[in-house]
Amino acid sequence: MEYGAFLDSITNAEHDMMIGAWGTVTADADYGLYPMFHSSNFGMTGNRTFYANDEVDELLVLGRQETDEGERLNIYKRAQEIIIEEAPLVPLYHTEHLAGLRDEVEGFWIHPSSLYYLRDVTIQ
Repeated sequence: MEYGAFLDSITNAEHDMMIGAWGTVTADADYGLYPMFHSSNFGMTGNRTFYANDEVDELLVLGRQETDEGERLNIYKRAQEIIIEEAPLVPLYHTEHLAGLRDEVEGFWIHPSSLYYLRDVTIQ
């Protein structure tokens, strides 16, 4: 399927199953959970499984508002436990990030969030 048609299809819930990708480039639970699992984000904004759970919605809003890091961690932990139990999707994770570099390039590395760090790159 052409990619634009694919996006239209999953935005309009015309799929039984799909493969997609999402990375938490902010290293914060909100970015990884709120777009993908809050019921206000059906379709293109992230919740392509059209998952809806009132308790998860409430927890994700609370997580955004909580300033105590320990309590925030508990809120997101509970939300993830519910999401995993209900399994609206099957998460896949890969630890190998690939980048083609010439032998002369030094100091390049890829953060686990898939971001390229170029600050210390030199060409020898």
